Amino acid sequence: MFGMSCTSYPSSYSRCLLPPLCCVANARFRRTAMCTGSKNIRTVVFALIAVLLGFKIIVWINIFSSTLTLRMDFTADKLYTLSTGTRGILTELPLEKKEQVQIRYYCSKGKVEMPVVLKSFSRRVDDLLEELEQAADGKLEVERLNPLPTNNHEEKAGIDGVEGQMTQTGVIIYLGIAVSFLDETISLPTLGRATENTLEYDLARAIYRVTHPEKSTVGIMSSLPVMGAPAQNPMMGQRGAQPQPWRFVSELQKDYNVRKIEATADVIPSDIDTLVMLHVKDVTPGTEYAVDQFIMGGGKLIAFVDPISAVDQQNRPQQMGPPPESMSTLPRLFDAWGVEFDTDEMIMDNENATMFSTRQGMQPEPQPFILELGNKWMDQDDISTNALDQVRIAYAGVFEGAGVEGIDRTVLLRSSGESMKVDKSKLMFGNANIRNDYKASDKEHALALKLTGRFKSAFPQGPPADVDTEDDEEASEPDNHLAEATKDSAIILFADADMMFNDLWIRPTRSIFGQTVLQVTADNNNLLQNVVEQLSGSSHLIAIRSRTITSRPFELIDEKRAEAEKERRAEVKKYNEELQETDQKIREMRSAKADTNQQFVRSTEEDEERRRLNKKRAEAIKTIRKLEKEMYREVDKIEKVVTWTNILAMPAVLFIVGIIFWLFKRRRGIL
Repeated sequence: MFGMSCTSYPSSYSRCLLPPLCCVANARFRRTAMCTGSKNIRTVVFALIAVLLGFKIIVWINIFSSTLTLRMDFTADKLYTLSTGTRGILTELPLEKKEQVQIRYYCSKGKVEMPVVLKSFSRRVDDLLEELEQAADGKLEVERLNPLPTNNHEEKAGIDGVEGQMTQTGVIIYLGIAVSFLDETISLPTLGRATENTLEYDLARAIYRVTHPEKSTVGIMSSLPVMGAPAQNPMMGQRGAQPQPWRFVSELQKDYNVRKIEATADVIPSDIDTLVMLHVKDVTPGTEYAVDQFIMGGGKLIAFVDPISAVDQQNRPQQMGPPPESMSTLPRLFDAWGVEFDTDEMIMDNENATMFSTRQGMQPEPQPFILELGNKWMDQDDISTNALDQVRIAYAGVFEGAGVEGIDRTVLLRSSGESMKVDKSKLMFGNANIRNDYKASDKEHALALKLTGRFKSAFPQGPPADVDTEDDEEASEPDNHLAEATKDSAIILFADADMMFNDLWIRPTRSIFGQTVLQVTADNNNLLQNVVEQLSGSSHLIAIRSRTITSRPFELIDEKRAEAEKERRAEVKKYNEELQETDQKIREMRSAKADTNQQFVRSTEEDEERRRLNKKRAEAIKTIRKLEKEMYREVDKIEKVVTWTNILAMPAVLFIVGIIFWLFKRRRGIL
């Protein structure tokens, strides 16, 4: 019995024991589920609380930070921090509070029709005005006006010269500034994204001009139509659009009294403070003598000379035969200053070549005669160049010479070592042929010079024979020849005149209102404004103006492009020579046939030779194109890597941080 009961025990025992075990298991499962559910609920609740607390903290931080004056600017050029030049202008403002500078800021903040882009920009203007007011220490006051139908601010805006801007929906909005001091008022009629980079400079210049209403006089002498065309007479049948002054002239007119000086002038008027000579062709001894005596009297000179002016050739009517000379120089003055300028030579520079396509749809190619000189090729110790970003020049010459004793000489712009001088007559054969003969000089060439000191006259014996010094009443004692300057002076020389042509430094674009606005693409005008400002005696504005261009070129890509071209240049030259040789043979065959009146009679051997030459020519062209593609393959690869790195870098960083955070939380049992 015992054995049987023992044998049957497990089955009976299991039947008795299983129900309680199931209950225990179910209870534990329910407790586990309840614990898990409550844990999930707590997690969700905590997450919601964290989100709400985070949102509240952010709101309070924004409210609290808006009351603080502490600002941090992490941009490379400190674009959102007042420059030392602006602070210098504010420091020199009058001390009496009754003579405060008044800034009236017109902004249609209450209109929902204002584009989002302008709304965000208006906040940038607000921040800058707040910084100006704080830095002025009570000597400047900002009044914020919101033109609405219910107030008279629109009328005030019209009096101040601030213009309304029409949106695409037909609503007029205002975003402009008027700066006034005593009886002087200068307005910035319309502000927008196109003026963001120059905003600080525009405001600082307005403040400076209203507090310094006196203007120095700048004379402009040129053989190009830089001053625009004279007014047309409709009574004489002269109608149509008139050529406008070049943009640099309009910019100078904002700050100076600008006067036109004839290119054949024998005397420079005595009230001219700074003379700008831009591509004065066929300069006469009399004009050079006038400039010489202007400098002897303490005048300042900025001269642009050119071995070949593309703008001058462009302005000439079409005519048969080779184009006339379009070069300019100052031979007698240069000799006296120890400067050599060969009007038969131009500079080509592969490292600084501008990339653009000569035909629509074609791949951009380097143009080694149109140079984009970055900041590294500018003098870093001169205030007029040390903060510029890029200057663009075209078909420039080179300054050489040992200088003269007593005159300090500074190179403001220079080429790279990957440059060489080229005879300008080779331009007619095309860039490709010139590149084949390219051989870097490993020498940096001077493209702009600054000469300072007490100059001696280039005419020690007095005026040249063809100069009449008794006719001009504006001259200051014309009979008194000066053999040496009465005081120190300064001369700035540029080896290119085309650089001041509009197309080389500005580009027209469309604003969000459909208006045409000019976008600055290079610092050419800033450079001229800087040197004029420097020679006129004010240096504060230079430090601000030099911050207006914020281009960031890919220097690595530019270097790789130069290396690739250097490596393939010899092979390309070889096949180009083969191509030229083949073309010459084909031309000789045609010429021989024409001379013997057998051009329509062809033998089998001639056909074979012609086919062979044409095939060779096609293969040469194919090989050249292949080499050119290989030349830029590595550059394209680098550009793609940089592009994708910029696109994926931040998402990748966030993904990695998220994974690390998730693993950390999981290890601690939070997830």
